[in-house]
Amino acid sequence: MGSVIYKSVRIGQYGKPFFCYKFRTMVEGADKKGGPSTAEDDPRITKVGRILRKTKLDELPQLWNVLKGEMSLVGPRPTVPEVIETLSSEEKKIILSVKPGMTGLGSLYDSDEEERLKGSENPHRKFLEDIYPEIVARELWYITHQSLWLDIKILWWTILKLLFRHDIKFSK
Repeated sequence: MGSVIYKSVRIGQYGKPFFCYKFRTMVEGADKKGGPSTAEDDPRITKVGRILRKTKLDELPQLWNVLKGEMSLVGPRPTVPEVIETLSSEEKKIILSVKPGMTGLGSLYDSDEEERLKGSENPHRKFLEDIYPEIVARELWYITHQSLWLDIKILWWTILKLLFRHDIKFSK
């Protein structure tokens, strides 16, 4: 039996790679059996993993990343290297100027990503074309409007979303 903690390389502040920790929700070697984007019906997800993902409990080990100073509670979600490379140089410069966060405007928008990718022939391409541009727009907006009050609101919206499956309506 493998480790219950999954770690994968993400790109952090100033483009520095780091290991992002999560509870394992997929079978061992899942990264070699499919792409970085995961649909709800992905056969690599374990039964327990489905519950952890649905409740977002799989993200709790990222508190270790926060304690280590690699992440903050609020900010753009940490991204895998190949996805960061799809950004323009200006987008990359802005997004990588801050620490990635456990939650943020992009992840609130993206909270049903797996459901939206369900049944897709190529989940990663669908993510890059249909979902990621909106996530990037929200993260760029967040960074240019960053404040303690906005962080508190994002944390509150995250709690509402987790506890009540409350949809967050946010317009720029």
